[in-house]
Amino acid sequence: MGTREKDPFLTGDRLEEATAGRDPQFNQSQVQFELSRAGGRTFGQFTGQHIGDNLAIVLDGAVQSAPVIRDRIGARGQIDMGSGTPLRKPLI
Repeated sequence: MGTREKDPFLTGDRLEEATAGRDPQFNQSQVQFELSRAGGRTFGQFTGQHIGDNLAIVLDGAVQSAPVIRDRIGARGQIDMGSGTPLRKPLI
């Protein structure tokens, strides 16, 4: 995860757990995740400073989604991926 100007500010080594699923109410793909303590601090600081901006979710060099950051996110969170095709690759 990162910005256009920089290398990724957070990588998979800070990811403790991730689960992909669908929101039954809105039929949207979503990912629930938990980061390490250090990852949560980094993510919280970044998302707090970039509310309203898009966040690129990159897997194997390809952008999977770029949702808008709606609020500060710490060590645990959920990313709504939209109503498109669910992720087909494992997240961890």
